[in-house]
Amino acid sequence: VFKNRVQHDGELRARVHAIRGDDHTSAADLELGFAISDELSTFGARYFLLANSGLAALTADRPGDAVTALSECWAFEQVGGFLAPQLARWHVDLIEAHIAMGRSDDARPVLEHLQVVAAAVGSSRWTKATACRAEALLHHETDPAASLRLLHRAAEIYDPAHDAFDRARTFHDIARLTMDPTHRENARAEARNGFRRLGAAAWAAKVD
Repeated sequence: VFKNRVQHDGELRARVHAIRGDDHTSAADLELGFAISDELSTFGARYFLLANSGLAALTADRPGDAVTALSECWAFEQVGGFLAPQLARWHVDLIEAHIAMGRSDDARPVLEHLQVVAAAVGSSRWTKATACRAEALLHHETDPAASLRLLHRAAEIYDPAHDAFDRARTFHDIARLTMDPTHRENARAEARNGFRRLGAAAWAAKVD
């Protein structure tokens, strides 16, 4: 029980440290978590560790490592059954990592899954907003205007308090995709302020 608790706490710390840009501490937490998971054969715990490993890699601008970790999560769900996306918020991270690697086709099945879940009765606010954001990321080259509309819709759906990290990432996307200088600076300010309130220094640096 003690080791399970240590593992769970380590997963949460790893995610927080990754968001804050403390890559070394995050890696140490994840390493300990994976060691306990291997010892106890807790495959479910490994799934969540992989999800947080993917975010840590994406934060550190290592999309290849993010794809490696999150593709295992995707394979896990293919075999063991799908979980609600908000339980392990990695789907959009995998989509973003695939796009960064120039693998848009690999991102499409993940987006389609998100969209199906988002369209279902009773889907969460977070899932609906994230499906919009994921679609925008995938199609921004072919239809930038539609992508910006989707990103603004996502920003409106996300709760400023409960979804602060994802909302800030959405404004970061808007800043990267818009061609309007004023629009870009406003979005940058929203993203920067959102990340700084969370102590997400690494993400605030991406905005700058």
